Amino acid sequence: MPLIRSQKEELVAKLSEELRDSRVALVFSYSGLNVKTGERLRSEAFEQGAKIRAISNNLLALILRRLNLELEIPPKNLGLAYGFTDEVAAAKILANFAKETETLEVIGGWVDGQFFSADQVKTLSALPAKEVLQAQLVGRLGGLIGSLGYCLNYPLQKFAYVVRALEENKTEMKGENE
Repeated sequence: MPLIRSQKEELVAKLSEELRDSRVALVFSYSGLNVKTGERLRSEAFEQGAKIRAISNNLLALILRRLNLELEIPPKNLGLAYGFTDEVAAAKILANFAKETETLEVIGGWVDGQFFSADQVKTLSALPAKEVLQAQLVGRLGGLIGSLGYCLNYPLQKFAYVVRALEENKTEMKGENE
């Protein structure tokens, strides 16, 4: 059932506000997507903290104009994928779903206010999860700190060995002289 004007205005205001607060907003086109597959896509997105919404081209144009964003809108069935916590989650979901079903095509989107083309979104989707990147960073920093500690300790340790060797040599020399 089509929406009346007041409902459309309310929807545009609501989606504009959600997209303004989101960390990532991606526009994708879909064709041949049945209800069961669409629900699976929405539930996967929801589990990852993202939202998927089918939207008409006219409403999308209104929302983008309201947010001062620009995108050439193709004459296709379009949808929005947006998330509030992880920038990569929505991109991964769309990329995996596009590979699996061949019914989706990412058109572009915005990550923290910066426009990303379809190729950049694909690159973004190839990144590991945020927690994995943080763990890798902590691991590398830990290795660097360990190396720094070793480098700082090594000269002192060698100096201590030289002092001990000199002391032992002195005591041996005293013992031979007596």
